[in-house]
Amino acid sequence: MKILDSNLWVKGTLKTNQTAVELLEAVEDGQIMTAMNEYILAETLAAFDRVLTGHQHEQVLTAFLQRLHTMEGLREVPQWQTQRGPPADAPRYPAQSHRDRSARTGV
Repeated sequence: MKILDSNLWVKGTLKTNQTAVELLEAVEDGQIMTAMNEYILAETLAAFDRVLTGHQHEQVLTAFLQRLHTMEGLREVPQWQTQRGPPADAPRYPAQSHRDRSARTGV
């Protein structure tokens, strides 16, 4: 089993790195087994928040979260994987989107 870093999930999803694209395709086909915890998911979603805007942001998030459901090699998936955020009782992680920080700090 390989544990994939959030950067790999981002680069593979956005197709900015061919190795990452191929690894995600191998997970999708079940050739490679992996797991994803809430922290990696939060980091991945935060990265999408930082680099994408508007309609593209929504399209990529929707496609990414739907893809998680179909990946044959993805064995552990966060319970809240298809929601826009964690449930109210989910632990809070330090990763926050730039938009979240901007709203609080004005920066």
